[in-house]
Amino acid sequence: MRMEHLIHVNLCVSDLDRSLEFYRDLLGGVVVDESAKDRSEFMERQGETGDTGHRAAFLAFGDNFRGPYIDLLEWNTPDPGRPLTWKSIGIPRIAVGVGDVDAFYERLSEAGVDILGPPESLKVGRSSIRAFTVRDPDGILIEFATRQ
Repeated sequence: MRMEHLIHVNLCVSDLDRSLEFYRDLLGGVVVDESAKDRSEFMERQGETGDTGHRAAFLAFGDNFRGPYIDLLEWNTPDPGRPLTWKSIGIPRIAVGVGDVDAFYERLSEAGVDILGPPESLKVGRSSIRAFTVRDPDGILIEFATRQ
């Protein structure tokens, strides 16, 4: 038995509408599914206690309408949490591929996105990429990369 494929990455956000402006309107994601629930029986059966009400949107990117998706989830009563850093345990950063990382950098820079630094070329094992990282509206680290 083994895992077969990635279905989605869940990003808990503080304001779904604001995050949709970023991931859909600015980054080009396509909403393939949305939901709003006063409570989630599934999450309760999986051990979540307290308020499980939420709003969510699944976004596809490129031509990948069957996934993997970014699942944006806004809880009715979120845990305060903290912004994750590069060294945080968990999923502090996701990386996504873009066709032209330098043009993407210019576009996001002009849009006033919180960019952590300009694109840089680096070696990752036997591969070479050119990448830069931004913070989304909730401070989640998103890396944009092009293979070289």
